[in-house]
Amino acid sequence: MNEAGRHADTPLPPFPLEYLALPDEDLAAAYWWWWVAAQAEAVGISRNDITPEFEEAIRRKTWRAETENITNAGIEKILHLLARNDFARSGAMIRKHQLDRDAQKAALDEVTKSRNRQSDNGRKPRLNSLNSLILEHVSQCPALSIDELLDRLRKLEAEGSDIIDEIDDAKRTLWWRNKMGPAVEITFTALSQRLSRVRKIVRSR
Repeated sequence: MNEAGRHADTPLPPFPLEYLALPDEDLAAAYWWWWVAAQAEAVGISRNDITPEFEEAIRRKTWRAETENITNAGIEKILHLLARNDFARSGAMIRKHQLDRDAQKAALDEVTKSRNRQSDNGRKPRLNSLNSLILEHVSQCPALSIDELLDRLRKLEAEGSDIIDEIDDAKRTLWWRNKMGPAVEITFTALSQRLSRVRKIVRSR
């Protein structure tokens, strides 16, 4: 497995601004997962396939991250706190940085560039369209069950959705498409786990 992380010149996907409504610790947890998932997608690993070993490797690399740009010291500190599981302190700092999204994006790209200066194996990340779609439906119906979600996704599939490619009830799998990438397969079990995480985020708002 390539654990090098993102390419020095590859920008990060935007952090979902709806998460800013979460309490500080939940916001920090969501931010850390977004950061780890971005590292995984940059080397061709789907979010559903992230292992504890990969996350730990990213944690160690994040501890060592250093930016040469003094204006990015704040975002570097956030990542260091997250890598140490200090979500209580980092949540408020994340919220402050997100108020200026352009500055935050530039800072994170600079931190990513410095920590991957020796890497040349990354590729452009893909946005996670499926999680955004689940969040949209759970926001409409916080108690949404996996069966109800699948019914909604089947309807989107029938309508020619650009996210839901195919639902195979016999194999209990779903093929979904990133906006900037090929179709990806996910099991109903994994989909249910994603739904549970999104429901928890929505309920905590």
